[in-house]
Amino acid sequence: MSRIANLLIRCAPVFGLLALASVASAQQQSSLANISTRTRVETGDNVLIGGFIITGDAPKRVLIRAIGPSLETAGVPGALQDPTLDLVQSGASISFNDNWKDSPERPEIEASTIPPSHYFESAIVRTLNPGPYTAIMRGKGDTTGVGLVEVYDLNTTANSKLANISTRGVVQSGDDDVMIAGTIVVGETGSSRRVLIRAIGPSLTVNEKLADPTLDLVDGNGTVVRANDDWRSHQQTAIEATGVAPMHDSEAALVHIVSPGPYTAVVRGAGGSTGIAVVEIYALNNSPTEPAPGEWGMRAPLLEANSELAFAELNGKLYLLGGYPESRQTVRTVQVYDIASDRWEFGPQLPLPNNHGMAATVNGKIYLIGGQTQADDPPGTNSYVNTVYELDPATGVWVTKAPMPTARSSGVAIVHDGKIYVAGGRVPRGADFAVYDPATNSWEVLPNLPTQRNHFTGAAINGRIHFVGGRQGNGLSPLMTTVHEVFDPQTRTWTTAAPMLRARSGMNGVMARGCFHVWGGEGPGGMFPDHDYYDARTDTWTSLPDMPFPVHGVYGSAFVDGLIWVPGGGTDIGGSNGGTQHQVYRPAESCE
Repeated sequence: MSRIANLLIRCAPVFGLLALASVASAQQQSSLANISTRTRVETGDNVLIGGFIITGDAPKRVLIRAIGPSLETAGVPGALQDPTLDLVQSGASISFNDNWKDSPERPEIEASTIPPSHYFESAIVRTLNPGPYTAIMRGKGDTTGVGLVEVYDLNTTANSKLANISTRGVVQSGDDDVMIAGTIVVGETGSSRRVLIRAIGPSLTVNEKLADPTLDLVDGNGTVVRANDDWRSHQQTAIEATGVAPMHDSEAALVHIVSPGPYTAVVRGAGGSTGIAVVEIYALNNSPTEPAPGEWGMRAPLLEANSELAFAELNGKLYLLGGYPESRQTVRTVQVYDIASDRWEFGPQLPLPNNHGMAATVNGKIYLIGGQTQADDPPGTNSYVNTVYELDPATGVWVTKAPMPTARSSGVAIVHDGKIYVAGGRVPRGADFAVYDPATNSWEVLPNLPTQRNHFTGAAINGRIHFVGGRQGNGLSPLMTTVHEVFDPQTRTWTTAAPMLRARSGMNGVMARGCFHVWGGEGPGGMFPDHDYYDARTDTWTSLPDMPFPVHGVYGSAFVDGLIWVPGGGTDIGGSNGGTQHQVYRPAESCE
C-alpha cells in the first residue's frame, strides 16, 4: 500500500462525515454532512478557504474546526502550529476564533464530544440559517503549514442539510502537500449516495492557479475506487448531465456512488505541478445515470468489498457468492442486488466459506461449483473442493448436490442446453473438463482441454463452447495465454479460433448482442483495462476503449436490461484489494 493510502486511513477519524439517509425509489435518501479538507495553508490569497451551503427551511447547528498541531500525531509533517478560524457570510465575518479553549463557546465545543485535541487549534459553534458560508483558515502571524478545516452537522434531524461543499487551497507536490477532502459515509445497510466530485484549477480567476489538476477518490482501505485527469476523458455524459460540468477541459471530475465508510478525494497537479485549486463535492439525485451506447456507468456499490467471488444472475437479481476482502479471510457471504431498485441486500449464507468458485443458473436455480475454502494454502497443499450447492431463491436454502469428479478452483462454468460445462482450474487440474446435468444430478467427464489453464473466461456461441486466455501457473504466474479453444458438444471434439488480442488472466466475459465481450484482468506487471469483443461470424477480435476501472477476480457475468454487469472484484493485482465498485457497460456493438 502506498504512503498516501496509509496516511488517508490514519487521518480518517478526523475527517468529516457524509451522512446517508434515503435513496430514490426503494433506497434510502442520502445527504451530505460533516465534511473536511486538508491542504497547505499559505498567506494572502493562498489561505485555506472552505465553502459550504445549508439547504432547506430550518436553521442548522454546526461545529467548525481548524486543525493544525494535532495532525503531526497522524503522521503529517509540517503541520500549521497555530491556526485561526473565520466564519464568513456575504463577505462579512460573523464569528472568529483563535485557540478554542479561550472561546466563550468552549462548553458547547466540549459538549459536542469532538473538541480539538490541541489548545492552539480553533473551533466555532454556531446556528446558521440556510444559505452559503465560508470558513477561512489562516496561520497566526502569517505562519504557514498543513491544516485541516472541518464542518460538523450537530443536528442531523433538522429540516436542512449541508450540501455542495467546496474548498480552495494550495496544491504542492509530494504526498503531504496535496489537497485532501475527507468524508465518512454513514447510513443503514444498503444505503448509498451518488456524488459529483470536481477538481478545479484553470478556470479560477486567481494567480498561480493549478494548470492541470488530477482527482482520486479513495475508500477506507486506501483503494482508489475512481480516478480522473481531464473530465471529458471518462464519464463525460454523466458529468454533463449534472449541470455543473467543469468549465475547462484540463479540470478533473467524476461521478460515483458511495456506500457507508470513509472516503477521501485527493487533488494533485499532473506531472507534479503546483498551484491553487478548488475541490468540490456535490450531492446528486440517486437515480442512476444511464450510460450511452458504448459507454460505462455505475450502479449502487456492494455492501462489502470483495473479490475472487462467483457471480450469477437470476430473475433480475445478481448473486455474489463468497470470495474474500482485503483481509484474505474467505467468507460465506451472499450479496444480492436487485436491478429494478438499484439496491443490495444479504442473501442466504453459503454452507462453507468459498473463494474462486464457479457459478451458474439453470431452470430457476443457482449453482455454486468447486472453489476453495482458504485464500492462502500451506506450501504443497490446497483447499480445492469438488462440492456443488444448489439454491432455490424461493426457499432460501442451499442444498448439496452430486460432487464434481475432481476438486478444482478458478475454472469456468458455462451453461449450454440446460447443462453446466465446467472447464479448467488451478494446477494440477487445469485441463479437467466435465459437464453437470441438473435434471439427473449427475456428472460426465469430457475430453480434456487442449491447453490447461485457470483464471480464464468463456461463453456458449452458436451451439459451441468457447474458452479464452487465462493463467497457466499458480499465483501471479507470468505464464499467460491468448489461446482460444472451442468445444463442440455434439462431436465431443476441440478446435481453435482466433486468439485474444493480449495474453492476460483474471478477466471476465459475457455474450451481449451476439458479441463475446471480454474485459479486465491482471498479470505480474499490473492490471489490464482492456475491453475487447469477439465476432464468431468473422472469427475476429475488436478492441474497444479501456474500461475506466480495471478489475479481476469475478467468476461469471450477466447481460441484462441492455447492460453488462461488473460488480466488485480486485482493483490491483493479487487478492488483497477487493472493492465495492459496481460498473455497467451498455454495448453499442452487435454481432447478430
